[in-house]
Amino acid sequence: MFSKIVEIHNTLSDKDFIWFPFQKLKPLPHEQITFKHTLFMTSCFAFYFTLGFAIREVISHSFVWSQQPVTFLYCLIGFLFWFNTVTRPIWNIRANKLSSTKSTE
Repeated sequence: MFSKIVEIHNTLSDKDFIWFPFQKLKPLPHEQITFKHTLFMTSCFAFYFTLGFAIREVISHSFVWSQQPVTFLYCLIGFLFWFNTVTRPIWNIRANKLSSTKSTE
């Protein structure tokens, strides 16, 4: 069951639209995602989502400047949690498997 979850997650993670607009951050399938990498990914995606929320608030006439740092902080916490508890471990399972098969070839 867990191997199926890993397969589904990595299939989705390989899609460019998941990484939009940060496709350059996507490692190759055999490359490890490090904690340093997740910190950088977290800051990029948190900024992008905060901007998206701000645009939505401007359109709905509910934008409040003082709320933006709080929104950014929530996005940071959410992405940091997700990238380090889900994305990085699952991605690295595949990366380890691919690296070990590359070295035995």
